[in-house]
Amino acid sequence: MDVKNLFMKLIVLLVLATAPFMMFNYIVDPYQYFRQPTIYEVGYFNNQRFQNPGLARNYTYDSVIIGTSMTENYDYAYVSQELEGEYIKLSISGSSAREQNLILNVAIENNKGLKEVIWGIDYGALQGDYDRVENEQFDFPYYLYDNNRMSDLRYLINKNTLLDSIKVLRQDETNRTRNLNDLNVWGNRFTYGKDEVLTSYKNLLEAPINWEEYSYEYLEKSFNENVLNVIKDNEDINFILYFPPYSIYHFKLFSEKGVLEEFLRFKTYMVEQCNVLGNVEVYDFQDIKEITTDLTHYKDTSHHSPEINKVIINDIKQKNNQLTVDNVKKRSIRLLNQVLNHTQDEY
Repeated sequence: MDVKNLFMKLIVLLVLATAPFMMFNYIVDPYQYFRQPTIYEVGYFNNQRFQNPGLARNYTYDSVIIGTSMTENYDYAYVSQELEGEYIKLSISGSSAREQNLILNVAIENNKGLKEVIWGIDYGALQGDYDRVENEQFDFPYYLYDNNRMSDLRYLINKNTLLDSIKVLRQDETNRTRNLNDLNVWGNRFTYGKDEVLTSYKNLLEAPINWEEYSYEYLEKSFNENVLNVIKDNEDINFILYFPPYSIYHFKLFSEKGVLEEFLRFKTYMVEQCNVLGNVEVYDFQDIKEITTDLTHYKDTSHHSPEINKVIINDIKQKNNQLTVDNVKKRSIRLLNQVLNHTQDEY
């Protein structure tokens, strides 16, 4: 038997051996990558990097919300009602700007009627290399984000897909949510207040964070590659970018680590770039003292309660707190003064 025939027989045997395995994963399709479920009760996995591509491909919506965990507490129904759209949330906890770019492109490619994108701009998402993705706990599943059908094999011939398919059929609720509106919402699971914020602040001061990766150069590069290019390439989509209101202690942390002025410089750059485009609005909630110094709304130095998510949506609806080339420097100075003049005696 020649080598070529032997090779072909091995390929046939491999296909025959894996075909049932692949067919089972295709039919169950635990992450709804191919379709919404019809043969079992719907449920959603909490692993957003795997679950979100299926939502972006196969669900009905005309607007999306993307960002880090800062955007996870939005209520679909409330946002859809107030902003008069049909929203879906494609947030990814701890995500980089590149990961947000990838999931947004899936939504754009699979929903030609997409009208609006609300995008939370976190400095942590922009830090480091512009193409950074989560690879520590698992290899990032690029195969779920491209349009190459050969890549689908990595989803179908996958032990983890098989395990999750079994979990779906067993109706195992571990790391799953029944209601899409509740998926990855964490707002009611934590205690909020001054003690939580101060503990978080002290821990972050001592944390081994590479603050050099938060320099202006990193922020600008990542924004240009992952955010600005998408906006420029999709002139028919309205983009709403906003800076989330971290607590005053998060800005004190930035000041202590020498990066606050880097962020303010980047904020000016971002507004200047967006100002010349006709399909983007920028909002800033970081100098709103009534929010950032009310620690009853924070579970740590940065993460706020769902009540603040509603405030953000209401202001976007009324076009309050827009950031423009005319006010960005004034508001940056105001934030800087708030940080420099802040003391714990205020509480």
